[in-house]
Amino acid sequence: MHTNFTLGYFCAFTGAFVAAKIGSYITVIAATVATLLAFSCIFGISFSYEHARVLSVLPFSTYFALRGIPRIALSALAKCLIKDIHMEINYSTTLVVSTTIASITASILSPVFKEISCLGSDKCYQLLFGVDFIILFIGTVEFLAGANYYRTNLPVENDPAQLSLKFLSFVMEKVKQKLRHSDSDSDEEDFIAVSKSRKSNANKITNTQVTIDRNTDTDSSTIRVSITSTSINRNTDTDTSVNRRTVMPTNIYTRTDTSKNRSTNTDAGMNRSTNTDAGMNRSTNTNTSMNRSTNTDSIIKKNAFTDADVDSDNDEDSEEKIRTSMKNFLDVFPLLIPVPMFWALYDQQVTLFLLQAEVMYHKIFNFYIYPEWILVMQPILSILLQYFHIIVLTRVMDNFKNLRSLVNRVFLGLLLGAISFAIATFLEAQIERSRLDSPTQGILNLFNGSNCTIQLGVYTDVDEVQKTIAPRNYVKLYENRSSLHIIEIEIEAYCANENFTKSFSSNISTRKTLTHMVIMSPGAIDLVGPYEDIKSKHPILAYVRLLYSINNTKTLRLVGPETREIKLNQEGHYYPDFLIKEGLYNITIDEKMLKENVKFGLGGIYSILIQEDDHLEAKVHTLTKANNISIFWLLPQMILLTLSEILISYNGIRYLIFRTSSEMKIIVEAFWFLSVAAGNFIIVLDLIINLCSFRKIYIFLQYTAFMILNSILHLFISTPY
Repeated sequence: MHTNFTLGYFCAFTGAFVAAKIGSYITVIAATVATLLAFSCIFGISFSYEHARVLSVLPFSTYFALRGIPRIALSALAKCLIKDIHMEINYSTTLVVSTTIASITASILSPVFKEISCLGSDKCYQLLFGVDFIILFIGTVEFLAGANYYRTNLPVENDPAQLSLKFLSFVMEKVKQKLRHSDSDSDEEDFIAVSKSRKSNANKITNTQVTIDRNTDTDSSTIRVSITSTSINRNTDTDTSVNRRTVMPTNIYTRTDTSKNRSTNTDAGMNRSTNTDAGMNRSTNTNTSMNRSTNTDSIIKKNAFTDADVDSDNDEDSEEKIRTSMKNFLDVFPLLIPVPMFWALYDQQVTLFLLQAEVMYHKIFNFYIYPEWILVMQPILSILLQYFHIIVLTRVMDNFKNLRSLVNRVFLGLLLGAISFAIATFLEAQIERSRLDSPTQGILNLFNGSNCTIQLGVYTDVDEVQKTIAPRNYVKLYENRSSLHIIEIEIEAYCANENFTKSFSSNISTRKTLTHMVIMSPGAIDLVGPYEDIKSKHPILAYVRLLYSINNTKTLRLVGPETREIKLNQEGHYYPDFLIKEGLYNITIDEKMLKENVKFGLGGIYSILIQEDDHLEAKVHTLTKANNISIFWLLPQMILLTLSEILISYNGIRYLIFRTSSEMKIIVEAFWFLSVAAGNFIIVLDLIINLCSFRKIYIFLQYTAFMILNSILHLFISTPY
């Protein structure tokens, strides 16, 4: 999942490049069709793995396209339709609300569809993807139906995709300058000042013979200057070389007065000046062999007087503004350094908070909720806290001098994130006992199904363990090795004035919990099993299994919130785990009461051991405790973490745009997506190199420490700003 997030958010710029080449409209269509193909191949994988092995890559690769490529393309289409700030606000609000509704719907339907059996499987993931396929197909048809309302060909200067390409080119130029050890500031000034036409012909000037046409009437006189081009080499000698850092103004002057003043400069050719009431001065050079040098003897002012040159000036001003904004963005780029670590921790709520929800109590007012439904709260909280932040929190922060700074508000968000994980750590300490044993450990349960006390000796190549097991009790053996490990077990029992001894070999397998049971048969002791234990808790029901040693076939009844009747065969000793509603139950065998008011709690895992010698005995063992802490205790940490994300994202992006310009909004957004990708990549690396302990409480402690260190890092980096 985190790999998908990494690839998806990393492709924000990829979407821009694709949109710049083939058009934003076509980009959205292509990404959507690829996603539809990805969803459709899920059905092929379920039917024939061999034929669908290649297609199985599609969901992964098209998620990459879906999360990244269409984002900027859609922004480009929307930008052309937005006419004012009110329309932009409406568009942004609609986008957030629709995305939130989609998240809520998916969070509600996913666990429901997943529990439905279909296509020979207990969990119907195909149904879930099928519904997504239908919804996406309808959305695609609707998008195509509105094609006439979209501008599919965007002007370069207004196209966010083209702006992304310009930014990439700008960054490459800056890198080249650094590699060449040049004066980057001076070079940047030169680049901004030189027009596109001069850049395309860097070694030549078009300068030349000037023809003056003078039309005079009683009220005004206009001087028109036309320039006939001849090619002159800029690099002639030291006296006539062109100073590339000197940029001459290009203006159009119209004289509205009949007064005239003409002067001639013999060293630089003929220089004509015309004075107006506004004090304007126009100089034209009519020498046919002029050199644009900054030498004091040959300073020549060049004026252009065509509409094309006016457009060129506007282009240069626009280009200068964009490049200045890009340079300013690079200046504040260090502020993005702490952001990926925040996203690495923030996105853990999808996994860690859900893992906490799985071992918490999910019942409220006699209504059961799935753990996945706690994720519905995140988008709802996001909307509510957005308004709380704008209407209430922002006004409160404005009353404090230190919190008026956007950078300091980002720091406050990081602190709230650290507090959120600290609360999650405390909560984990309370619910840890309700968890299953670590799945990375191999576990062996040995039940004593006899009426005698037995001595147990466990021998491995590294240690020796001695255990005593009372009648109808059990012991748990751990092996924390990464591969199959063989152990030798020796059992000694004294029953009915007789000594019994039994030796056998067993193994403890990684990520498995196995159960053996010791039983007494006439004149001997025996071991049955192994039986593999359940691997996960159920969110709203309890698991119960039966271990028994009986003399003849019997019928067991569980009577409580529901009634369950099970036939126990004499030859068997194990009845696999089954689900049962929580509540108090009476246990009877052949109408004989064995246990009364046995409580099976929500999420608990239980084993009923039934043993018969002269009479029947039963004992209920709790293998994993029931969930007893309400799932709504997750809300405080979720509220703080969501508010933390709002403070960081809202104020961080706002500050970056403020320091650059509104034209750089799409670049800031793309880099914000890249920071999300980098954060999820950190999670992937963490999972690969296995830095975290498998005890969840240690993971939360680690993340709390990371968030505190990240806050300190931001405080250090933001000092100059």
